Amino acid sequence: YATLGLLATADDVAGPLTVTRILRETGRMAVGLGSGIGLEGRFGRLFPASVAAVFYLGALLVVARALAPALVRPGRDPGLAEAVAASGDSLAYFALRDDRASVRAGDALVSWAPVGVVALAAGDPLGPPADWPAAVAAFLSEGAAQGRIAAVLGCGARAACAYQAAGLATIYLGDEAVLDLEGFTLEGRALRIARQSWHRALRAGFTSTVCRVGELDAEELAGLRALSARWRGAAPERGFSMALGRLFDPRDAGGFLAIGRDARGRPLGFLHLVPWNGDGASLDVMRRERDAPAILSDFLVVEAARRLPALGVRRLSLNFAFLRAILEAGAGADVPLRLRVARWALRRLSRPFQIETLYRFNKKFAPAWKPRYLAVQAAEELPTVALACLRAEGLLAPSAWDLRRRRQRR
Repeated sequence: YATLGLLATADDVAGPLTVTRILRETGRMAVGLGSGIGLEGRFGRLFPASVAAVFYLGALLVVARALAPALVRPGRDPGLAEAVAASGDSLAYFALRDDRASVRAGDALVSWAPVGVVALAAGDPLGPPADWPAAVAAFLSEGAAQGRIAAVLGCGARAACAYQAAGLATIYLGDEAVLDLEGFTLEGRALRIARQSWHRALRAGFTSTVCRVGELDAEELAGLRALSARWRGAAPERGFSMALGRLFDPRDAGGFLAIGRDARGRPLGFLHLVPWNGDGASLDVMRRERDAPAILSDFLVVEAARRLPALGVRRLSLNFAFLRAILEAGAGADVPLRLRVARWALRRLSRPFQIETLYRFNKKFAPAWKPRYLAVQAAEELPTVALACLRAEGLLAPSAWDLRRRRQRR
């Protein structure tokens, strides 16, 4: 605007209007210092002030655009609970987290949360797949309206196709471990470690209780809540895509518990699982006493797999294994150098993030591996989205790294 105004009055200006001179005069007028080239008349009085007005208006718009995401409070759909109950996605129940909102189109919803400048969705859209494209478009529009970068963490293969059709790029993240409880058995070499841990726990006198959360009384739940607090220490509840963020809330009475007890009947640890589409359960948290043996976790998973079918559960979703295919393929003797290098890097990252630890834990139960993906709108947004994902999952806090290192040493 300033350049056009100066060029239009070039005949009245002493000396040539070089690029440097135009930039200098534009800067003077923009900050309210007026013109230094002797503009006269009404134009000379009004033009410098109008340049300042354009500049400050533009600055205000930039600030408003930058602050808009922080000022918007996302809404929560009143039909969210019904959509979660009907969803076939094992991560659907986590859409009920208190920090997540949802956007609807037709009968489908996308569950998401504001994480800095990123609108971060997680899991598959809820509702009938035929309505997913409309819900995805509504989510992208919501993110754009708030000035946020839209991204999706942990969507399944079918949902990845829906996001691709909307113009997003999808990146393989890893695999979710899912057990078919109707065919679960401890026989065979693949389950040798889990079988041995289970037998050792039985010989040590361990017993288990597998039940609905709502079947326990307030005193029992208070004891398990205290056990969880002792395990966490100063660390808050963490997780986003595969964690509920709350424990033993009355709203979640339909969830499941697998509680491990020692020979005296003292609770040593538990698995908290959330419902999945009527006949499934998804692992939320796994907690134990600090002095409990490591075999307790294996024992609880096996007990849950053996006894949940009596409660109508046919599928059990365990932990997520980050880049599982690379860890597995890179372990071969005759593999490309790039795979060996990638596996080496992942194993180094396992120290703060437990990447290989979770993969090996899941592998002990011979699960079916279900791929999960990250969806982003543009490749250049990947660093920002990656940091938002780490922040949402609670993996950037130094206290979390220290806590994991202490547990690994034990």
